[in-house]
Amino acid sequence: MHFCRMERVLLVPHDPQWKHQFAEEERRLRSALADVVVDVHHVGSTSVPDICAKPIIDILLSVQSVVALDAYDHVMRSLDYEVMGEFGITGRRYYRRNDSNGMRSHHVHAFDARSPEIARHVHFRDFLRAHRQYALEYEAVKLRLAALHPHDRERYTDGKTDCIQGIEAKAARWKGEAPTKACAIVLRDGAQGPELLVFRHPSKGIQLVKGTIEVGETSADAALRELAEEAGITSARIVRSLGTWYSDLNNHIWEFFEVAVQQDLPDAWRHITNDGKHHIFDHHWHRLADPPTSEWHRPYRMALDYLRQQL
Repeated sequence: MHFCRMERVLLVPHDPQWKHQFAEEERRLRSALADVVVDVHHVGSTSVPDICAKPIIDILLSVQSVVALDAYDHVMRSLDYEVMGEFGITGRRYYRRNDSNGMRSHHVHAFDARSPEIARHVHFRDFLRAHRQYALEYEAVKLRLAALHPHDRERYTDGKTDCIQGIEAKAARWKGEAPTKACAIVLRDGAQGPELLVFRHPSKGIQLVKGTIEVGETSADAALRELAEEAGITSARIVRSLGTWYSDLNNHIWEFFEVAVQQDLPDAWRHITNDGKHHIFDHHWHRLADPPTSEWHRPYRMALDYLRQQL
């Protein structure tokens, strides 16, 4: 008869010290493995701010060759790691470490620098950092599974598979595809901090200035064109790209641009679009630190979380 080892699934609130614990371990690994290490990444849930996680630092090690890394098994043991070999994943080298109380504290997953596993793990982490709604969705799945299987880590891990694969697919699109929408971000210094230009759509709530990138048009040019069409602002220039963001509304990828405007803008104004639809857009300013109100159209509420991180 085969008995499975039942391990407790312990999830704890995010600890700001985790990033410092990773940084210390990164320093030790780079020093000890300088001849083979290419890069060291903090991955897994402890690398994503504000979500619950098992209190174990997951480290992704990019190396010149895992075969070459095998010659450093004695070095990993000197750093108090248990050497586990591939441990069920072809092309991986896996190491685990316990703290002074005998509790698991670190995992190291090593792959060749050319392995697609490197990008898969890093893109997953970056996607959750940039898209808070998916980080919270992932956290909710983990909390539910931990409650269902508090002493069965294998069933807990297997239960996350569908959620993880769905997020990985979105992350791959976000990192690999060109943006389809351009968004112009206009800021001003308000009495209580930076303020963001928004407008009220007649039927779809409060939004940011955004539109489709047309064929043959750069995303930066699209952002300036949309600013003219939707807000009537024609004297503007691009300051910088604020990166791209995946919207679950029609699966579009938005690129945000901070825009400087060379004209005085009032506290509020009305603009009628000249695109044939003649929408009436009421523009005003939203304090960046304030949460979106219930009037905000859902994807723009989510996008505001991303913009706060970038600005």
